[in-house]
Amino acid sequence: PVTLYHNDSAKLATTSSGIDVTGSIVGSTTATIETGLNLESGTFTIKNATGDSNGLKISQESSDESRIYNHYNGSLTFGISNSEKMRLNATGLGIGTTSPARLLDVQRATIGDVASFRGSDATRELVITSSTTTSTGDTYTLNANSSNGVIAIATNSSERMRINNSGNVGIGTTSPTGKLNIVSGS
Repeated sequence: PVTLYHNDSAKLATTSSGIDVTGSIVGSTTATIETGLNLESGTFTIKNATGDSNGLKISQESSDESRIYNHYNGSLTFGISNSEKMRLNATGLGIGTTSPARLLDVQRATIGDVASFRGSDATRELVITSSTTTSTGDTYTLNANSSNGVIAIATNSSERMRINNSGNVGIGTTSPTGKLNIVSGS
């Protein structure tokens, strides 16, 4: 075992079961860090000062699978500059919200682009935008943001409706020739 001291009190010590960090980590917070190192698997756990089984666990399950767990019943949050950006809890994943109400809950505090889904480059992008005006109220726009962008709606893996880059709508056709082009199979 190796123990590192600062001002005559133990701060970092190796034990037969791992590495223990005691004393003041940040402010008055204390924690225990346990590690289990192996080429194929291992864990890194940060526990609270009581040393119970709860805590944050980072685990390498195998050479191709890694996991992060919060062993408490609460949330796992991610942020930048001490500002929360994403939260995972029992309900779902929230982006822009601290209390997701659905499996995926994306919120924006201001009007504008809510979500963007990109293909192989930035010119192939599907954007969901929210806007509001006094005459029409709230508007949500689904935009295929590309010069050849097409929005297609399919059921059972078969395309049923298409809006092409000219604004023509086709039902039963992938090449609508007018503002509304309906083609029946019979």
